[in-house]
Amino acid sequence: MSSTTIVRTCAWIAAICLLCATRVHGSAADLARRLPRGVNCVAYINVKSLLGSKLGTEENWRAKLSDAYAIRPLVVPPSAQHVVSASRIAPGNLEPLWEVSVIQVSRTLSMERIAKEASGFPESLGRTMAAWTPANAYFVRLDSKLLGVVYPADRQFAARWSEQPDSSSESLSPYLQAAISEVGPKTGYLFALDLQDAVSPKRVRRRLDMEEFDCLSGKSFDARKISDIIASLKGLKLTVEVDSDIDGRCVIEFGHRVSPLAEFAKPLVLEVLDQAGASIEDLGQWTITAKDTSILAGGKLSTEGLRRLCSVVNPPSPTQTDDESDASAAETPEPAAAASIAAQAAASKRYYGAVAKVLDGFEKRVRTAESLSKSATFLARDARTISRLPILNVDPELIRWGADVNSKLLDVASVLGVGGLQVRARAESVADARYNTERYTPGETVITDPNDEVDRRNTVRQRRAAVAEEKAKAVQQAVAALKDMEASRSRIRAAMTARYKIEF
Repeated sequence: MSSTTIVRTCAWIAAICLLCATRVHGSAADLARRLPRGVNCVAYINVKSLLGSKLGTEENWRAKLSDAYAIRPLVVPPSAQHVVSASRIAPGNLEPLWEVSVIQVSRTLSMERIAKEASGFPESLGRTMAAWTPANAYFVRLDSKLLGVVYPADRQFAARWSEQPDSSSESLSPYLQAAISEVGPKTGYLFALDLQDAVSPKRVRRRLDMEEFDCLSGKSFDARKISDIIASLKGLKLTVEVDSDIDGRCVIEFGHRVSPLAEFAKPLVLEVLDQAGASIEDLGQWTITAKDTSILAGGKLSTEGLRRLCSVVNPPSPTQTDDESDASAAETPEPAAAASIAAQAAASKRYYGAVAKVLDGFEKRVRTAESLSKSATFLARDARTISRLPILNVDPELIRWGADVNSKLLDVASVLGVGGLQVRARAESVADARYNTERYTPGETVITDPNDEVDRRNTVRQRRAAVAEEKAKAVQQAVAALKDMEASRSRIRAAMTARYKIEF
C-alpha cells in the first residue's frame, strides 16, 4: 500500500470517528434545544450506549426496559435512543416542581398505543397529537420519532410547548449549556444542576454559627470565609460512563477558591446530601478533593446507585411507543371470557409484585432507622413509581390499595430527612442567643463576654435536642405507617389469591 493510500485511509477513519463523536454530541444538543425555559436541572441519557455496554448486556438491561413492573435501571421506552430530561427543582431537597423530557425513539410514535397501555386517552393539543395518562402526565408527539413528556399534566403548558419551534441554546442557562456541550461519545449519563444564586451567605453563616454541620463540630475555621465560598456555588455536574462497571465523576463549581474547604470537603459534601435526603451509599467510597475553585469527586457506582441518580430527573415514561403488536399472543387465541380473566389475573399479579418491591425497600430503610433521613428523596421517588405503574386489566381493588400505599409513603417521605420542613421549622423556633457585648469587624462578630458563649452553646444544644425529637417523631411515623401497610398488604394478598386462584 502506497504512503498516499495510507494517508487517505487514516484521514477517512478520522473523519468517521469525528462524525460519530459529533453525532452523539449532536443528539444531546439537538434534544436540549427543545426544552422549555426556566429549568435549573438537566439530565441526558445515552440509552443506546448504556444498553450496549458490557454491564448492560450482562445484566440484560434491554429486556428490563420492556417490563413496566420491574425495578429498572433506566425508566425509558424500549425503543428510546437518547433522552434529555429537565426540571425545575428545589435545590434543598431535589424535589421537582415540574419535569419534562424529550425522547428520541427508533420507531414511529403511536399516541393511541401510548394512551391505551397507560389506560389514558389520546387527544389533540392544537395541531399536535398527545396522550393523557393517569400517571398525571401528557405525552406529546413533537415529531414522528420525537416524544415530549410533561409532568404534572398541565395541558396548557403542554400545548404551548409543543407548538414552539426548536429554540436556541439560550433557553438554557450558560452553566447548563456548557454542561450539555461537554457530552461525548462515552457519556452514558449526564446530570447538571445550576445553583447560581441559590445559596444565601447569611443563612450559611447562621447555620455555621449554630453548628448545624456535624462534620465541622470542633474544627477551627473562618466562618465568614467558608460561608462566602459556599454562597458562591455555581453548580454541580455529574457524568457516568459504563463498560464492564460504572464510573462516576462529579464537579462542584464555586466562584471562589475552595482551599479553605480542603480539610473537610468529603464529609461536608456527604453531610449536605444526607440533609437533603439524597444520599447514595456508593458515594461514601468515592474520592472527594478540593482543587482551585472546584470540589472534585469520583468513584464506582452500583447498578442501584445509577438507578437512583437517573431518578433525580425522571418524568413518567410510556412502556411502549409504537404500533407493533405481540405476535405470540395473537397466535394462541382463547375464549373471550377466559382470556379476560387470565389477563386480569396476570396484570394484577405483576402490579402487586411491583408495589411489594417498593414496600420491601421501605421496610429495609425502616429497620435500619439511621438511614431514613439519608434517603427521603429517593423514598419519595420510589413511592411515586407506584402511581406510574400500568393499570390496564389490573383489579380495581388492587389499584385502590396501590394508591393508598403510594399516598402513605409520600406522607412519610415528606417528614423524613434533616432538611425536612418540620425538622427545620422546629430548629428555627428556638430563639437566637442574645449577646451582651460584641466587637464588630467587617463581616465578623466576635463575642467578648464569656457568659455570651455559654448562652450560645445552650442555644445550640436546644436546637439539636429539638431536631432530634422531631426526627424521632418521623421515625415513629414511619414505623407506624409500615405496620399499617404490612397489614393491608396481607389482606389484599389473601383477597387476590382467593379471587383469582393463583398465588400472589
